Amino acid sequence: MMITVTAVVHAVLIAPTKTLSGFALVTNPLQHIVVPITFVGVVALAGPRGGITSGTLGRALLIPAAWVAYTLVRGALVDHP
Repeated sequence: MMITVTAVVHAVLIAPTKTLSGFALVTNPLQHIVVPITFVGVVALAGPRGGITSGTLGRALLIPAAWVAYTLVRGALVDHP
């Protein structure tokens, strides 16, 4: 689940502000676009069947939601050069 949050945060907040060059032109999209899409596809096609309730999904989203909140608060507080 956290890789999906990473993809969303990257696409919405980070990618529009960055200009890539060199090796990052290949590695950055692989890490932040291809891997998350592949993960969601694999889970959808071959992931666990049954046993996933809305409660389970909610608990699975707690850590990613906390990570997003922490990252946004920390980003607002840290002095960037």
